[in-house]
Amino acid sequence: MASYHIENTRIGTGETANIADDNAIPIYEYFHFPKNWSKGFDFNFFDLNKDVTISILHGRVSTDAQLSLGFGLAGPNWAGAMDVEGNVTDDTLLLDITNDQFVAGMLVGADASLTLNLAFQFERETFEFDWRHPFSSHWTYAWHDLARVNTVFQFDLLTTLVNIAVVGVKIVKALLKLIPGLSKIIKLLPDVTLPAPRSFNSGISDHVSSSSFFTGGLDFPTSLEASFNLIDIAEVLGKTGVEVVQPELIPAIEIETKMETLAKWIKPTVGTGPIFGLNFTTFLRISGINAYWGTEKHKLTDVHTVGAEIEAKLPAEAPQSAPDGLGIEFDHRPAIDFTIGWYVSLTWLKIFSVQPEKRRHPSDFSDAFTVPAGDAYTYEVRNNVGSTSADDIVVTMVEDWIFG
Repeated sequence: MASYHIENTRIGTGETANIADDNAIPIYEYFHFPKNWSKGFDFNFFDLNKDVTISILHGRVSTDAQLSLGFGLAGPNWAGAMDVEGNVTDDTLLLDITNDQFVAGMLVGADASLTLNLAFQFERETFEFDWRHPFSSHWTYAWHDLARVNTVFQFDLLTTLVNIAVVGVKIVKALLKLIPGLSKIIKLLPDVTLPAPRSFNSGISDHVSSSSFFTGGLDFPTSLEASFNLIDIAEVLGKTGVEVVQPELIPAIEIETKMETLAKWIKPTVGTGPIFGLNFTTFLRISGINAYWGTEKHKLTDVHTVGAEIEAKLPAEAPQSAPDGLGIEFDHRPAIDFTIGWYVSLTWLKIFSVQPEKRRHPSDFSDAFTVPAGDAYTYEVRNNVGSTSADDIVVTMVEDWIFG
């Protein structure tokens, strides 16, 4: 029976989660910018994985800081980076994942992101129940998360330009409201929230499955939403109806409108109405592990989560020594979901504003309610065991398959 240690190894599309890297993985095989249209720069700081022992408690502290820079056009892609370390005991692998960070989306122009990871883990006995083989259930030592902190600071040139444009549109809308005829039309238009070009997420160890029914996973949502103010719409339609049915009241309506304009700085502004959205989400999961001895490859079986670790079985024919390389297989699939919600807003004197909102998605009830938006794909990300550099990382598409 093989027993050995798997040294800390960097598994990822680069040293950081950067969709501009050469190894970033297309979400759609035939719909993305060409690879050579972008350039990424990765910087990994304060990379630390250290075991500590306090009395009888065996713990681990993991931390790093990832700075990603991207220029050009890239995506839709997903990218990620994580540290893995573990042990093989009696042909059973327990692999711990730390400092994981993933991103999905597009790059248009330039972007920068700074990710700070900090994790505290402790090791304890964990009961492992296997519903397929209940009589083989047993206790094993596994790492568990005590606390995780993952913070991302990002700058995106496209988002900045869009925000500037949105401010400009709001100014134009405010000016157009001064024109009597157009002011009614402006009030009927919905407020639109544009999607962010990239979304980040972490915690991939919670999403490990080789099931052919690929529903959920680590999610990267991109949402386009529109909200309608029913009070403004009712006001416009009400006044328009009065003008048509009783035109003699038009002077009174004009006086009321002018009084409302003068009093808007004193009178609270109230709004309420529905929210409708369209969500494009990419789901990501770990589905397999491969071990390499030179050119000899062995696929591990029964891959699943135990505590905060991944457990898998080495085949009987695998060598008894530690492998030279380690490959992690990732599945990803794009999906579409919908948003239905309601909001209420109250604003007074431009210094007080509250807007409670409630949203519901079909996927809140089950991930199976999401609609597939393309094929699902499996990619393997491989690196030399013990390497914390991205120089020798190899990314290979294993298969593409229709969502079952």
